[in-house]
Amino acid sequence: MSSFFCDFNQILDIQGLRCPESMMMIRKKIRQIRINEKLFIITNDPSVIVDIPAFCRFMQHDLILQETQKLPYCYVILKKN
Repeated sequence: MSSFFCDFNQILDIQGLRCPESMMMIRKKIRQIRINEKLFIITNDPSVIVDIPAFCRFMQHDLILQETQKLPYCYVILKKN
């Protein structure tokens, strides 16, 4: 995992969950954090490779970083609205 993943405000470890539960937990956590805070997500759900970027585009959040070359997958989302 890159050292760039050290800059975040909240962490969500959802390893073991599968879609739709993983995306429901991400959506719930994003709603709880403040605008301009960064959420670090750790998951092993293979569907998030497509779902998280689509979620960010649809909800207009910024997908700052992603690591999907090996498990666990790691993401940083910047809440925009």
